[in-house]
Amino acid sequence: MTGLIGVTLYIGIGRYKTELEQFYATQINYASPPAFAYTLSQTVALTVAFGGGLYFALTFGLVAPVSEWFTAIDSLVVLGGVVVGLALGAGYPPLMQRQDLVPLLSVGRWASELDVGLFVTAGIVLLFRADPLSAVVFGVMYFCSRLAVLGGIRASARTDRNSA
Repeated sequence: MTGLIGVTLYIGIGRYKTELEQFYATQINYASPPAFAYTLSQTVALTVAFGGGLYFALTFGLVAPVSEWFTAIDSLVVLGGVVVGLALGAGYPPLMQRQDLVPLLSVGRWASELDVGLFVTAGIVLLFRADPLSAVVFGVMYFCSRLAVLGGIRASARTDRNSA
């Protein structure tokens, strides 16, 4: 079965090579006003969704009350929230910005932000199950680092434009 799938993909890729190459022509530029505005609005939307989910979980008793979060702090899990929040918040935009071509992205910045939105949601859910405090730390670190990186990218683009 695996061999049949492999042969089918090999023939299909050879046959539709020109159609597939169009997906390799997408560049992502977070310094452009539409991409900056979209990324900023998505970051705020993710933060609002996270806050709403946290409120919902606390209201309906799905997690322990906040007063119990600090009694048994697992510093390794909280540190994991910090590291993952920084990686997704501050690491993802520069990584995508510096790639010349992003493979298999036909809609550019929206597809890349959808990917990071899925990563952020999965990270929050997984950390929330392990330790709610780590999920909150992750959310704060993601939001703050993303804003800092977007501000830095936007400021450097303005500086480059003014000096040219």
